Amino acid sequence: MLERKFEIFDPATAELMRAAYHDVCSALRDCNDQEREAVANCIIELVRKGERNRRSLAQAALARLYPDKHG
Repeated sequence: MLERKFEIFDPATAELMRAAYHDVCSALRDCNDQEREAVANCIIELVRKGERNRRSLAQAALARLYPDKHG
């Protein structure tokens, strides 16, 4: 699933997205399928808007999806 979502981007960007995705899931510890889907979609949206920094992607995804804990 994740690979298909990120494969539309160039290889370097896809790798950056995968790394940010794993950073977010690690920060959340117990991440269910619905949360993983939301994380991937959020990262895709951020990349489409131009973000290309791994740490910024992860932090922005956490802040958007979990503003009470990471905002």
